[in-house]
Amino acid sequence: MIDCNKLYNTVLSEMFCSECCVEIMQTKYYDQHLETVVVLECPGCGHQLGEKPSEKNVENEITCRMVYGEMVAGEGYSAFTRRNALCTLPHITLETYNKYASMITEKCIESCQKILAESRDLIVEEYRKLKIEPDVNGILDIDVTYDGTWHKRGHHSNIGIGIVIDAVTKLVVDYQVLCKYCHVCAYMESSYSKQTTSLEKYEQYKNEHEHKCYINYSGTAAKMESDAAAKIWQRSLDKNLRYKTIVSDGDSSTYKTIVDLNDGEGPYPDVNVEKQECINHYSKRLKTRLTNLVKSHYVEKELKTGRKRKEFAMKKKGMLTDFVINKLAQYFHKNLREKIGHGVEDMRNSIMASFFHCSSTDEKPQHHLCPTGDKSWCFYQKAAAADLPPPSHTKMKVQFQLEPAYMEEVHNVYKDLTSDEMMQRCIKGRTQNCNESLHHRIWCYCNKAKYQTKRHADFAVSHAVADYNSGYVRSCLDTALGYRRSAVTQKQLELMEKNMKEQRKRRGMKRKRELDTSYEPGGH
Repeated sequence: MIDCNKLYNTVLSEMFCSECCVEIMQTKYYDQHLETVVVLECPGCGHQLGEKPSEKNVENEITCRMVYGEMVAGEGYSAFTRRNALCTLPHITLETYNKYASMITEKCIESCQKILAESRDLIVEEYRKLKIEPDVNGILDIDVTYDGTWHKRGHHSNIGIGIVIDAVTKLVVDYQVLCKYCHVCAYMESSYSKQTTSLEKYEQYKNEHEHKCYINYSGTAAKMESDAAAKIWQRSLDKNLRYKTIVSDGDSSTYKTIVDLNDGEGPYPDVNVEKQECINHYSKRLKTRLTNLVKSHYVEKELKTGRKRKEFAMKKKGMLTDFVINKLAQYFHKNLREKIGHGVEDMRNSIMASFFHCSSTDEKPQHHLCPTGDKSWCFYQKAAAADLPPPSHTKMKVQFQLEPAYMEEVHNVYKDLTSDEMMQRCIKGRTQNCNESLHHRIWCYCNKAKYQTKRHADFAVSHAVADYNSGYVRSCLDTALGYRRSAVTQKQLELMEKNMKEQRKRRGMKRKRELDTSYEPGGH
């Protein structure tokens, strides 16, 4: 950025004409969007240095970079004009801003699609290392994680996004953006209903706007996740991939929608799509089930004031309090992670051991599933290995006792969650952490606190996916827009990419835990 007044005072105010060498050149400034063109003209002979812009609407680099920076910051035209005013930069119209924003979004989508194509080739190479080859038609079966995200919380969002990530390489494979609102259509329909727009003009607008309309979905916001999955699975074969195994949260209807495609035959002929559970979401189901069970058994007690209060039969001291339920859910999740790949029976026994351990008493110890030996986390089995009398169960931090009928209901919850089918879905230990990480990156580019159009959502998703798959250096759009990348930009992008790789490396490192052979009340 150059201050024109300082430039004139230091350099141009004493410049003589190179032709006549008599007159001092006069300086003229011409604004072209955010760019200022400087032209020197001799008042004597008319000689000029520089050319004034012929058209004011010609695209220029400075304005394009500024709009691109505003979009990366997750802001829009209002913030752009306010920031320019504070920086004493020229004003541009909303039409001009939208023109640049649309061009940048198109380039971003094109760049993202190239990166996705390269990512799919990398996925094929990685699967070949695992001795998994494409079939005779060149189609490769892969395991994927799928999750949806919305611009607004609740079931009132106008924008929903579905993303598929390969479970082995953690690379994004495909995505779908759905939108059910267009502000331009809403404005014209409102104008027509108020009779401020004629029927002829309204029909003309509909014909011209049809191919530019943002609306590509007409269902409810709640169904966006499953409908986006259906679109992605239906076009997977065109990308020479078959998403045979899906990892999704257990409370979604995504899997049912995929299986019901093509009149119940599924997305692929003669190939069934299998479902696996995200163990992070699955462990929360125990907490939900136990909480709902506690809330379902209550007695209404009338107070002296006449008001009624609910007294829960299983939420008293020494029973299923919130603390106990949270601890049981933590043990459930810990056992799932520790028994990944160990077999269904081992995983189930490890989970049930925590239930029996925490419900044991001195009169009725239930430690038959707890690990044996002097290094066991179970104080009862550790004492038995040392031929010592076990300590009292009353010293346990996590212990609950219920009436036999209630205890049987809790036991049934554990049995439902540890069935052969459900344990088989958890045996690989898949999670949706990659999807959640990508969702955060998307909404950094698309501010959730403000109204956003589908155009900005398309930009945010495509840019975030490009960042995620190839890094910041490759995903930056200055080269795609036809501009030279400066050394300052290159250095900053390399620094951002280095920090991202270090964070991933730290997350991938296993924690070194010291072996603690002492018993702490609570079992785990």
